[in-house]
Amino acid sequence: MLRRTIIFRMTIHSPRAVPFELGAQQAKECALAKYQSRWMFGAQSEFLNMQPPKGEFIPFYLCNGSARATFTGRVQYHSSTSDGKGGSNSTTTHTTTGLLSLETTFHENTTQLYGGYKYNNRHIHSALRHDANALKMQKVSEVDMTLGSIGLFEVSSNTVRTLVGEMVKAQVRELAEKQVRRYHTSASSIQIDFKTFDFLIEDVFPVFLPCYVIKASYDGEEYTLYVCGSTGTVGAPYLVNALLVARLSCIATFLTMFGMSVNKAAAIFSGSIASVVVYYAVFYAAKYIPALRRNYYRRQRDNQKLDNVSEDATGFKPSDASQRITEEYHRSSYWDTHKHQQPKDSSSSTGSSSSHQSQSTTHSSSSSGNNDPKGYYKILGVSTNASVNDIRSAFRQKVIMHHPDAGGSTETMTKLNEAYRTLRDPALRETYDRNSRG
Repeated sequence: MLRRTIIFRMTIHSPRAVPFELGAQQAKECALAKYQSRWMFGAQSEFLNMQPPKGEFIPFYLCNGSARATFTGRVQYHSSTSDGKGGSNSTTTHTTTGLLSLETTFHENTTQLYGGYKYNNRHIHSALRHDANALKMQKVSEVDMTLGSIGLFEVSSNTVRTLVGEMVKAQVRELAEKQVRRYHTSASSIQIDFKTFDFLIEDVFPVFLPCYVIKASYDGEEYTLYVCGSTGTVGAPYLVNALLVARLSCIATFLTMFGMSVNKAAAIFSGSIASVVVYYAVFYAAKYIPALRRNYYRRQRDNQKLDNVSEDATGFKPSDASQRITEEYHRSSYWDTHKHQQPKDSSSSTGSSSSHQSQSTTHSSSSSGNNDPKGYYKILGVSTNASVNDIRSAFRQKVIMHHPDAGGSTETMTKLNEAYRTLRDPALRETYDRNSRG
């Protein structure tokens, strides 16, 4: 029976970021090159309609720690011998190793986990997982965060423990197989059975990785392409030229049946029918399989989010200046849990809020008129018809510049938070707009 132990003491550091090194046009060229490099079977660029790349900082967790395991290996040997009469005899033997132990460490370059549910895990990991991320990460205040919107950390520390445990176990299994292989070099297969598996996550680095998100349409379907903003690596679905693949399959089927048949007249008839069937089968498979895979990964992502909803609700999600690991996080922005946003005395919070709102009204009435009496839209730099996503993105970019940890003032941050809390809530925003109109 496998005994699995998780040590819960770990340090969540303040978030880092990796700067953009590529421009939007370079990212688009990298995406096109991905399909053009697939010889003539890749998606036809003239039918691949790409929207302008959108810069975004994707939330990732980079972890380090140690792992220890005890295990046995089940080794299989397969051999075949000739019986001297033109035949052969094959035999399969099995053996089990004694109890072995393994201790190892894992580092930020090999243990990288997407911290959200917004995008396709498979393609995001394919595009953004790189050994160099651990070397390039810098403090958020040292990176130009205005080059892209900031993605939310949705995966909490509780879920990170589970997901990192699965990643580390896969790494340890690979090392264990190599260890057994050293003593059984000619084995045809090796299976590892863990008896105990313990791992310790020592440090967790929340990191914003640069990414260009490109919306594309091909064959009437919408897809999302991801291009790493520092290396140009592309994570995207496998799109092919369905018409060309179908035609080549049709020709290959006809020629194969014609060449293998003795009766050429019958071969022409049967080959024609078979080639037509193969043509349509291959054409629709090449056309719709990418969309089916996309939908499958979407369902998989949504199911994972539902499975982890309780863990994510009670676990900790990092803010940009926090090393706390016991605090719960329930809001939609990283900065809602900062101390400077909390009233010193809950009994006086109403009075201080009213006083501050009165001052804001006086200040903004002269500049914004009746449409924005408290200056909420003005301080966020958005129009009165801005969407919730626009407001959220504007708030994040303002925080990067005006947060006290980045040299800003507490007073400005307080105003930003008041504006954001009002405008992000549809009910509060409707009330605010209605009062603005009188």
